[in-house]
Amino acid sequence: MSEDPVRILVVDDNRGNLRAIRAQLEPQGFRVYEAADGQEAIARVRDEAPDLILLDLIMPKLNGIEVCRILKAQERFRMIPVILLTARDRVESKVEGLEFGADDYLTKPIDPLELLARVKSMLRIKSLGDELRAANRKLTEMNRRLQELSITDPLTNLHNRLFCEKRLAYEFERADRYRSHLSCAMADIDHFKQINDTHGHAAGDQVLRELGAIFEEQVRRIDLAARFGGEEFLFVLPETDRDEALHVAERIREAVDRHVFQWEDLALPVTVSVGAATFPHVEIDSEKTLVKSADLALYRAKRNGRNRVEQFG
Repeated sequence: MSEDPVRILVVDDNRGNLRAIRAQLEPQGFRVYEAADGQEAIARVRDEAPDLILLDLIMPKLNGIEVCRILKAQERFRMIPVILLTARDRVESKVEGLEFGADDYLTKPIDPLELLARVKSMLRIKSLGDELRAANRKLTEMNRRLQELSITDPLTNLHNRLFCEKRLAYEFERADRYRSHLSCAMADIDHFKQINDTHGHAAGDQVLRELGAIFEEQVRRIDLAARFGGEEFLFVLPETDRDEALHVAERIREAVDRHVFQWEDLALPVTVSVGAATFPHVEIDSEKTLVKSADLALYRAKRNGRNRVEQFG
């Protein structure tokens, strides 16, 4: 399948010049289209952005320098190369055009060999620029993806412990500064080892994946749900007091309890125990003691029968 021909817009108010340039470029495989003045040139560029513009300097309505200035001021047209066509041989005219964004110039009467050489040179430069920009876009996307992967747990698609600890440190500093509430809830899967031992680790992984989706649904946009360890999950709840934290923890527990976890032809009974802690508290002076307090409450929930919520303090 052949590539689309290179599109060249020729802008000149002299019909003879337009015909001569077309006659020189079309046999080389270029697709040439025309504009007779500056206003028409801008309209044609907006309708169908060319790969290269041959632009006469002296024209009615808008001259070549004004057209160049308008096009180069717009992001989507900035990288289209422009070759100015001028009958003037004064250095000042050429310099002025280059200062307003033109990439090269040709002096009339135009030599056919020089025209082809300048056109091909500009197109090579444009092609290299296009490749470089495409590579930069790809690199930017790859870096964004790598950054995303570095803070995401690949199994549950929740944030991982590293990101969670950084976010929690930020939220604790903010809560301490403004004396606002910050709560944490730590959830642990009840009898998770039994699921792995009985049905295999693939079943355990499936449970973790489904829990990730459940937990994501149960928190607000300002909250954070993260996989903190093997079967442990931590919820960071900014601007959440003790009563609200208990409500969130209970909502999480209930959502898991009523969900049907399917593995092959079996329904797996899955529950979680949850411990919650809230700052400010006399025994909590850092994000680490906040997590430790939620963990102590979780231990109490396990000890008191599992599939329940306990609060610290």
